[in-house]
Amino acid sequence: MCNFRRPTTWTEKLQLYKMLYRNPLLGTCVDKYMVREYITKKGLADNLVKLYGVYGNANEIDFETLPNQFILKTT
Repeated sequence: MCNFRRPTTWTEKLQLYKMLYRNPLLGTCVDKYMVREYITKKGLADNLVKLYGVYGNANEIDFETLPNQFILKTT
């Protein structure tokens, strides 16, 4: 059980930090797709891997248009 009144361990401090720290940029950075837009606006788009598509559900994926090897990630 975490001691939030007097955190002493790393875990307690980390849990308290996660509960209290509120940076508006966090919502953008935790989303793999949204953070791409942020990185592009900062002029760092060259560091991003190629994006083949964004899909709402698995039925939308046209596997014929994808390369032989790819990585599929969820957000």
